[in-house]
Amino acid sequence: MIFLIRHGETIWNTEGRRQGRGDSALTDAGVAQSRAVAQQLRLLLEGEKRIHVATSPAGRSRRTAAIIAEELGIDQDRIQATPMLEEMDFGDWQGLTDDEIAERFPDQWRERQLNRWGFAYPNGESYPLLCSRVAEWMENAQEQGGVTIAVTHQWTSRVIRGQYLKLPKQEMFALMHPHRQIIQLHNDEEKVILVEETRA
Repeated sequence: MIFLIRHGETIWNTEGRRQGRGDSALTDAGVAQSRAVAQQLRLLLEGEKRIHVATSPAGRSRRTAAIIAEELGIDQDRIQATPMLEEMDFGDWQGLTDDEIAERFPDQWRERQLNRWGFAYPNGESYPLLCSRVAEWMENAQEQGGVTIAVTHQWTSRVIRGQYLKLPKQEMFALMHPHRQIIQLHNDEEKVILVEETRA
């Protein structure tokens, strides 16, 4: 069983910037979201003995994972950081808003609109590359058994869910993962758990 968690809200999230491999600190709301998610996970996993916590190496994800581990009574040194859970690498577009990208890279922006699947971000990744590393992580997670909590990112979560559910590309593109949602993957099905809103 896998529980997908998106890191808490960051400063760049509030500004509409693509984070990718860059990093931006959690906002106060992001910390509160992470705590609320952690508390919900504790209720969901009560009595579960085999819990693994995996995270993207990004600081925003590691902080979210640390909050979850603390709530579950899991030692911080048991958190497994893996590059396979990193966000899509947006390359030269990292840190920019869509308006800034369209202005600075008009030709590439148009190309991306026409071929979202195959487009490779300049000096970054494409969807096929992201799918490849995500598939490897999923295989490893399922082999280790027990419950895996994976703290990751919007686009990476989208690909994990799309591959797990064997969705067509267009349906996968439409998947969103708000900060206050827990995505449970089990028995080839998905369950979306909305965590009650919290205030910073």
